[in-house]
Amino acid sequence: MGASAGGLKEFENFFKNMPSTQKIAFVIIQHLSPNYKSILAEIVKRYTKMDVCQIKNNMRVQAGNVYIIPPKNFVLLENNKLILKKLPEKKGINLPIDVFFKSMKNSLAEKSVAVILSGTGSDGTHGIKEVKEAGGLTIVQEPNTAEYDGMPLSAVHTKLIDYIIPVEEMPNVILNYIENEFKELKKISFNEQSETLLTKIFNIVKGQTGNDFNDYKRNTIFRRIDRRLTVKKLNNLEEYVKLLEDDSTEVNTLCKEFLISVTSFFRDKDTFDYIQKNIIQKVVSNTENNNLRIWVPACATGEEAYTWTILFKDYINPLCIMI
Repeated sequence: MGASAGGLKEFENFFKNMPSTQKIAFVIIQHLSPNYKSILAEIVKRYTKMDVCQIKNNMRVQAGNVYIIPPKNFVLLENNKLILKKLPEKKGINLPIDVFFKSMKNSLAEKSVAVILSGTGSDGTHGIKEVKEAGGLTIVQEPNTAEYDGMPLSAVHTKLIDYIIPVEEMPNVILNYIENEFKELKKISFNEQSETLLTKIFNIVKGQTGNDFNDYKRNTIFRRIDRRLTVKKLNNLEEYVKLLEDDSTEVNTLCKEFLISVTSFFRDKDTFDYIQKNIIQKVVSNTENNNLRIWVPACATGEEAYTWTILFKDYINPLCIMI
């Protein structure tokens, strides 16, 4: 959970409405001045029976606990431990929420829940994209209810948010998610009937958006639809088809789920390391006139295309790459 300005009030509202549970661990990332003595732990303790503590380095994460970032630190999640990293001495923009969300996504994938609350700036926006890409749940405070709406609005503009709701509604959403989400393809079976219903879904989406998903991988498609069933609290594909027939907004939402356009620089690090060490020099040596054309399909917002340029820039000079 990430917040900055106005966050104390929002955390209070959240834990007032969150029953004690042994199924979830909460990590609170709040922007703090390096010299600020945080009182957040004392505040949260007033509203929950769960154990609340300030994070210490290498602290193991346990469900039923609330962990709070200390001043002057980033926090990472690695091997189910919270790792503290000192903020750099030099002044600059620090994005502790993005840093933690990215590490959470790398560790937990679809078991991640990213929550953005009141705050100024845009911290958390990039991290929430990564959580969404990994199949996790994304929740943002309804901007109109936030004391400072900068962070919520920035996250909402990604169009990758599952729920945009007031803080007091978030606990119920999260509890429902963990109760229902982690049963692999629980509501959809691979059979002739599901294929028939899937064809209906594709036809509805194509009719409204013009996008044809018939050739997409079935595992991916079923998993994305299954997520929507959980979010909408539906029991089966038949109910979901009926919803799509009646709700054009849900059709657009499903289309966006199929087309999640999030990416990052050097997204598949091992692959790009291999290419740099074993492929680039061979390609360059067979390139005439220092001109090279690279085809990057489905590169979303462009980070992958720029990654190729970064990789080749040290091998071609002057550089002329067409992407």
